[in-house]
Amino acid sequence: MSNKLTKILDIEVIRQMIANCPQDEVVIVCPHYSINIASEYEDCEELQWDLNELENDLDCVFEVNDYDDLIIDVHGIIEY
Repeated sequence: MSNKLTKILDIEVIRQMIANCPQDEVVIVCPHYSINIASEYEDCEELQWDLNELENDLDCVFEVNDYDDLIIDVHGIIEY
């Protein structure tokens, strides 16, 4: 089974966004995450596996913010 996220997202663009992310910003990977990504998965566990695999590959953590955007908090500026 292949990682659907790598087909949905442009990973090279995300790598560039991570590398160029200003200190006071986050990388918005996908606005409206639940509509644009989560809805592509029938199984929440499959989605989590794909996210974990991508996090390991990019050496970062993906999070869903309060606005339902999938983000990467590159500099740890968001408080939870």
